Amino acid sequence: MSMIEKRGIGTVINIEENVERMQIDLKKMAVARKRKRKSP
Repeated sequence: MSMIEKRGIGTVINIEENVERMQIDLKKMAVARKRKRKSP
């Protein structure tokens, strides 16, 4: 495999990891918002 191909695969993996992290962060934010609503 050429260097460009390796880089392309690497960036795809990084994007998938970033998407997973973003989704986890969004879930944490949603949970935090729900907790805030319950408390007076």
